[in-house]
Amino acid sequence: MVDVFVLGGENPVFLKEELDKITHSFPEEDRAVYYGDELELEDFFTDLLTGSLFSAHRMLIVRNADKAKGDFEKQLLNYLKDPSASVCLVLEYQKIPTKILNITSELGNKRAVVHNFKKAWAQDQKRYAHRRLDDKGVSCDASVIDLLVTFAGEDIEELAGMLDKLISYVGTDKKSIDEKDIQHVLERAQNASIFDLIDAIFNHDIARSLQSLQDLLHAGESYPAMTAMFYRATKIMWAVKTSNNGQMPAGFAVSPYEWRKYQGFVSKNNLRFLSSCFECIATLEMESKTKPAIFAQTTFEKFLCSL
Repeated sequence: MVDVFVLGGENPVFLKEELDKITHSFPEEDRAVYYGDELELEDFFTDLLTGSLFSAHRMLIVRNADKAKGDFEKQLLNYLKDPSASVCLVLEYQKIPTKILNITSELGNKRAVVHNFKKAWAQDQKRYAHRRLDDKGVSCDASVIDLLVTFAGEDIEELAGMLDKLISYVGTDKKSIDEKDIQHVLERAQNASIFDLIDAIFNHDIARSLQSLQDLLHAGESYPAMTAMFYRATKIMWAVKTSNNGQMPAGFAVSPYEWRKYQGFVSKNNLRFLSSCFECIATLEMESKTKPAIFAQTTFEKFLCSL
């Protein structure tokens, strides 16, 4: 069993996929996740060096290890001289430090594995798109892949998002796609985004929120789906507003990117407004399940007009 995984590089999509693959090999109850920018060194290294009463083998994950402060690297290098066989340590960096690369190479590939993902150029992205679609049993011409990469601006994160939308659109029925499918899906995603609606709400932009709602309804989006996303966003916004010095609460299941995004809305949204959001969500949920759609639409539009 590998004792240490080190992940880093300029390709966040491939890095995330590798991280998911590694972590899914461990039961959730045997995994612990730490974040470099909020790492308490004493707690972390105590956890790292102390065995568990409930599991013979655990996984400890450090996300954004670059941002760890204090003498984290010094203590880590000391640990990596002879890592524990009862812990699988996963370190995620943007740029892997040279000292970490050197000491893990000394351990050998049976004990330490390093994945340093380089930037994905156009040909890499095309192979990635082919693999994603092949995994779903979806066929397409090479011109479709070329078009996807072009639309993504040769940005691997943008391409991954487009593939997610495309695969969702294909579903289980359609087994081949063409250029018209791509244009339809991406146009729909651009013009009818739940995230655009959420952003408009927290920016108190009445005109944009009403237009986003109409786009979503025209695209066939359901009220339960919109309500679920609105609830999740409001919950995050509430956590950001009530957080201690802007720090994410321990165990709160939100990516650092989302947390930072909602911090940008803090000054525009007070707790009274967020309470009214929760009230609207409760009414929408009840009406969308018990009454014709026009009732939920009226409730939502009335709320948006009050922004």
